[in-house]
Amino acid sequence: MTADVLPYAFNKRRRGASIVEAAIVLALALLFLFGILEYCRFFFVRNTLIAAAREGARFAVVHTHDRTTEEVRNHIYQYLRPLGANLHQFNPSADIILYKADSAGNPVRDGHGNLVPWTDASYGESIGVRITARYKPTVPILLGMPQTLTIRARCCMSSEAN
Repeated sequence: MTADVLPYAFNKRRRGASIVEAAIVLALALLFLFGILEYCRFFFVRNTLIAAAREGARFAVVHTHDRTTEEVRNHIYQYLRPLGANLHQFNPSADIILYKADSAGNPVRDGHGNLVPWTDASYGESIGVRITARYKPTVPILLGMPQTLTIRARCCMSSEAN
């Protein structure tokens, strides 16, 4: 009689251990999966910012004398609008900067330390676009991430102005 009872009790205890093991493995697998998805989202947003900066620089070098800074910012923002939920408090007027750049892509400043306007770039000089955005992760607490991450994208191109 004890031989019949023993396997039943052993199987019951083993079934409980399997549930605990499955819960631990599932939690780790989900954490790993969320980490991969967050990493992919981050690089998608980063690549979109780089593409928007490149497109903005291209638009600015072609339209140096017939478009305003706000028009170029609006053109750039059209590429960033679908990312609205991923970017924390994005403000195109403050976060998109256009400037005349030197040959290394750094901003050219006047004697007072102010940025030289991008519209002052003559033929062959560089125009730069810099976008600064704060990326908002989906589950930062779960993955041990900060609430926001700053991403910067920059692109410089030679002006085609006459």
